Amino acid sequence: MKLRPKIPTIKIKRTLMFKLHWRVGLIAAFFIIWLSITGVLLNHSRSLGFHEYYSENSFILSAYNMNVPEGYIENIEKKDGQVLVTTQDETLTLSEGDNVEQEVARSYRGEGVNIEKIILDLHTGKIFGLSGTVISDLAALALLFLTFSGLYNLWRRKKG
Repeated sequence: MKLRPKIPTIKIKRTLMFKLHWRVGLIAAFFIIWLSITGVLLNHSRSLGFHEYYSENSFILSAYNMNVPEGYIENIEKKDGQVLVTTQDETLTLSEGDNVEQEVARSYRGEGVNIEKIILDLHTGKIFGLSGTVISDLAALALLFLTFSGLYNLWRRKKG
């Protein structure tokens, strides 16, 4: 039977901490890049004019629950070359050539979602709902772990 030489437990702990730090850092790199890009865009959103632009993208609008609900249009009536559309909130008077669905959608959701708000919600993870917020919180905890484990690794190297 061959005996293995004993490895000091401090060396094992240091190696384990370094490997854990490295792996968490690799995963956190995506979030660091994500937060950096959205953070810079937020810092300069006014000068870039993001507050003036709105998205009408259907994916974005559905993320903000801004799609016209089923049954929102109550009645459509043609009268004297015009189309009267009665919704749950108002009556719209449209020309016969207008796209009724498009005009009702525009009336329901206004201009759409402000680009500045989209960037902010991407930064915080809110655009993805509760799961996005939880992932964002986990990324913040990972960054804290990286900071403290990095300081620990540095301290251990200097100590000996």
